[in-house]
Amino acid sequence: MTSLRSVLIFIFAMITKGYGISRTYSKSPFCNITSGNNSPCPDVFTQMGVTCQAKEILHEQDCSKLNFSIPFYEIPLQQDESFSLTDLKIKPYTYFKEKRSAPNVNVSFSNIKFSSLSYRMKIQCDLRSEMVCWNVTNVSNSDITIPESALLFWDCKWFSSQLSKCGIITLEYQVSDGKKAEFEKFQFKIPQKNDTQILVYIQFHAQCVTVHWAASHDNISSYRVRLYEGNDTTVDEFVINGTNHKFCDKLYPFTQYQISVEGKISDNGWGQPSFSIPFTTRSSPINYRLGTTVTIFCVCVCVILLVFLSVTFIKYFSGRNFSIPSRCVIVYYPSSRRHLKVVATFVNFLRRFMKVCYFEDIKGNEDPDDWWGRELADADLILVVSKPPSTCQPNEIVSVFSLFFASGFVENALRQCIVYNAPQKRIIRVLLPYCKEKSGFYSFLRCTPCYHLVQDRFKLLQEILGPHNVYLPGCLASRLYSSHIESDDWTKLQYSLKHYNIECKADQKIGIGHSMESVSSIGKGSYESDVDRERRAIILDSLKDKKQESESEAGSESEAGSET
Repeated sequence: MTSLRSVLIFIFAMITKGYGISRTYSKSPFCNITSGNNSPCPDVFTQMGVTCQAKEILHEQDCSKLNFSIPFYEIPLQQDESFSLTDLKIKPYTYFKEKRSAPNVNVSFSNIKFSSLSYRMKIQCDLRSEMVCWNVTNVSNSDITIPESALLFWDCKWFSSQLSKCGIITLEYQVSDGKKAEFEKFQFKIPQKNDTQILVYIQFHAQCVTVHWAASHDNISSYRVRLYEGNDTTVDEFVINGTNHKFCDKLYPFTQYQISVEGKISDNGWGQPSFSIPFTTRSSPINYRLGTTVTIFCVCVCVILLVFLSVTFIKYFSGRNFSIPSRCVIVYYPSSRRHLKVVATFVNFLRRFMKVCYFEDIKGNEDPDDWWGRELADADLILVVSKPPSTCQPNEIVSVFSLFFASGFVENALRQCIVYNAPQKRIIRVLLPYCKEKSGFYSFLRCTPCYHLVQDRFKLLQEILGPHNVYLPGCLASRLYSSHIESDDWTKLQYSLKHYNIECKADQKIGIGHSMESVSSIGKGSYESDVDRERRAIILDSLKDKKQESESEAGSESEAGSET
């Protein structure tokens, strides 16, 4: 065990020593650069595993071949009423010291008039990877230690290897005055040899893109600029004498573009084109809100037009399918006068469309059996009205045919009609608001369609008037049958239903102690409706009847006492 432990310790030590040796030789060599006391250590050093201390000489590396400079740019930002935008200066240059150089980029800010400022610079080695070099966030203007410049360093070997790739330097910053924030973005490609340096200025809050470029030769008289969309599609081409141009009209929102610039040398013609980095345009909030408003307006117009065309289609093309029955029979049970009044009002409403028969239309000398059999045989539509509950049915004979209904003849005749004429007859149950669905109909009608008179009024009218077997949305159905619902006959039907409920409640309050309270509570307001007056009359009539009954009973008792 001891020998095995010694072997493992020896192997571990050798691995550790080898890892340290390999790590020593794998460090990225830097140029001879002295870091000043006032300059913070660049983040790129930390990411590469190098500790930066004051007055420390980094590992020496010959970078004499990396001898080029990037022109100076001064980009004045657009002015806005609510903003005093700062002037941003981007100054890339080559730093020389003791014949050794290191590329760095100096970004300076001036005229800072914002309550907060944050910016970030990054190097994008290719289109898929990037390395953040300097990141400052939430810088307050009241702080006297605001850094107005950022000095960035890169390993010269790594930097030189990126010249053959798509080396991109991007600066993004955000400024705010406490009310809103503005985002700006600058991008420029690392130049190669005598390439024309191109800088693209993209505003995050606008669709326009401003492009700046620098002369690669002293004898350049003009520039030819091409705008490409996507891969190789040429959108615009023009010749300009200046060193900047602003694209607005030729650009579409959220589209990728690329720009090339060629300098015209006096003696040698056009030089080699320099291509910018691909950039994607954005849309301004004003255009976005305007486009959204126009889109919503167009959608609303299309919906309204679709509804109008649908109603017109139903009225015109489906009008032939509006098979209104020629004859209709109402089946009901005459349980009380108030219920019979509701049925009669419902019959008057239906007679606006078709011929409707119910038992109150029978003549005095006509046999009820013959009348009922004839009407059921000739009817195209049979409407069965629900029977009201027994709690609101006074003991009264409201019709001479009450015994006829109670004998069960109507139930048997209706059952036979369903059995023998089921395909030709349409039977619909009508549920009144004051009735219960289970106890208000015959049990053998449970498979027939049932509609509430008030809640399902549009579906009920569709089943009665047509079109049948067609689905109609609620908005179209209400538009189609609105004229019938707004008629006077339908208003009277609603009033009769309300009157039934009031009378039923009045009957329940006629007991001693409640009748006088009910009478005294009616009509105290400034307005007394017809229903209140009828209710008053009902209660008073009931009290008079009770008083007469009590007087007659007292008289009979006195007569019986005198005889005794």
